[in-house]
Amino acid sequence: MRKKRKHCNDDVPDDSRQGDNWDHVAYDPEHRLVISVVAGKRTAKNVEILVTDFKKRADGRIMNLITSDEYKPYKKLF
Repeated sequence: MRKKRKHCNDDVPDDSRQGDNWDHVAYDPEHRLVISVVAGKRTAKNVEILVTDFKKRADGRIMNLITSDEYKPYKKLF
């Protein structure tokens, strides 16, 4: 059974993997390619994994365009 975060109980071990999850996506709009995807909790660590994976796949280049809701971990990586 899947739950939204507001219905999870921190005292129930199975609920630690439930709740809100995000698809962090690195997308190349020019070529319409998905370069990298990290699914999971909205954490700075997942943002770092996405950006690091993108740089690895793009021979060290950084993303030319970022669209986000101003989530602070993105600023720290650029």
